[in-house]
Amino acid sequence: MKKGQITLFVILGIVILAVIGLGIYFKGSLTQQTAQSQLAEKAIVQPEVQQVYDSIFDCADRTSKESLTLIGLQGGYYETPTDSIPVDGEGISIAIGYDRGDNKLPSLEQMRAEMEAYVNTMMPQCVDLSQFNDFTFTQNAPATKVDIMDNAVRFDVTYPITAARGDSIYDLGKPSKLSYMVRLKRIHDISQKIISREVDEPSSMDLNYMLDLGIDIDILPVEEGQVVYLLTDDESRLDDMPYVFMFGNRF
Repeated sequence: MKKGQITLFVILGIVILAVIGLGIYFKGSLTQQTAQSQLAEKAIVQPEVQQVYDSIFDCADRTSKESLTLIGLQGGYYETPTDSIPVDGEGISIAIGYDRGDNKLPSLEQMRAEMEAYVNTMMPQCVDLSQFNDFTFTQNAPATKVDIMDNAVRFDVTYPITAARGDSIYDLGKPSKLSYMVRLKRIHDISQKIISREVDEPSSMDLNYMLDLGIDIDILPVEEGQVVYLLTDDESRLDDMPYVFMFGNRF
């Protein structure tokens, strides 16, 4: 292992340990997480199914945060491209944002779609209806809508589930509405500025320019001709932790 790779993995290890400490799971490794969202709007349901709805809502909160965290660690992706930088032992890889003169950073629209896909995939794995064995459930596929706003990311998570007990039928498919104070639009804009600068001036790395962009930026060597940019925004918080966004640079 090259020295640059050791540096990268040590720093990434610290970031990922902090994420795991919040109860995040990646690609099927489920852990418990009960921290509350910054802003949340619960639907009103009948008292008989309040516990069932709360379980669904908690999973919407958990998987939404996970999707937001994961795209930050993986350069804007839930499923990264094949040419991404793997992080040994962590189950993630960092997508390339700048590749020898080409801007490959995903658009906000692509990132929105990646988060929606993550939540839709993980919700059925998270929600455990077997604990409510006095009900009979029918369910359809989740549908998630993500809105990347100026200073927050909003999730509307709808999981169409119906609970039946005796002659009573309860609709649990009302949307869970959650907002997180993460400035993803600004972070994406800063990433684009860094990459556009490199496209225009590929032979130089203007550190003074990056210092004026308004968030902390670390440049981590991986190997010859390859680095990772790590952007940390202290004004963007998930469970009181600064939000981290990373992308690879190949030159």
